[in-house]
Amino acid sequence: MIDNILRVSFKHERRIESRPLYQYDYGQVLKFIDLQLPPAYEVHFSNHEHGESKTVLTTSNEVVIPDEFL
Repeated sequence: MIDNILRVSFKHERRIESRPLYQYDYGQVLKFIDLQLPPAYEVHFSNHEHGESKTVLTTSNEVVIPDEFL
C-alpha cells in the first residue's frame, strides 16, 4: 500500500479480511474495487479480540476505517 487507501476485492466472496492495520495507521480508507453498490449502504467493522463492532453508513465505494479499529 503506497497511500492510505486499502483496496479490497471480493471476487466471489461475501466476507473478507484485510491485512493487519495498527494504531499508527490512522486515517485509513477502505476502497471496494469490484462491487456494484447501492446509493447508500452499511459497512460493518469488528474487532474479534475485544468483542467490539461498529456500523458505518457510506454513499461511495470508499469508507474511512474507524480509528478505534486500528
